[in-house]
Amino acid sequence: MLLVSCIGRSTYDDVVEYGEEKFIEEVLAVRDGHQISEEMKKEFNVIRAEAHLSGSWLVVKETNSYITGIYVDPEDVSAWGGSGMEVTPWSKQIGLSKEKKRK
Repeated sequence: MLLVSCIGRSTYDDVVEYGEEKFIEEVLAVRDGHQISEEMKKEFNVIRAEAHLSGSWLVVKETNSYITGIYVDPEDVSAWGGSGMEVTPWSKQIGLSKEKKRK
C-alpha cells in the first residue's frame, strides 16, 4: 500500500487509508516517549516524530527556513497558528503544519 502522493506529500486521504484513529493514537504516543512504527515512517516519509505544542507531529520536510509536518492535537488543531506557523486543518485533530524556523 503506497500512501504518499506522487509529489511526495501525504494527504488526509492517506491518513484515512492508514486508519485515522490508529494514526492519531500512534502519533500522540510520541508525547509519552513511544516511537512511531516503521510502517508509518515509510508510508508518510517521516524525517522524525516529536512532541510538539500540546500534541505531536511528524516532520516530513525541513529546509533552512521552514519545517513542515503533519500535526496531531489531542483536542483541536484549529486552536493553533500565527506567529510564523500555518496550520491547514485536515480534521478536528489532524492538520498540515508549516512553521518558520526560529533562529
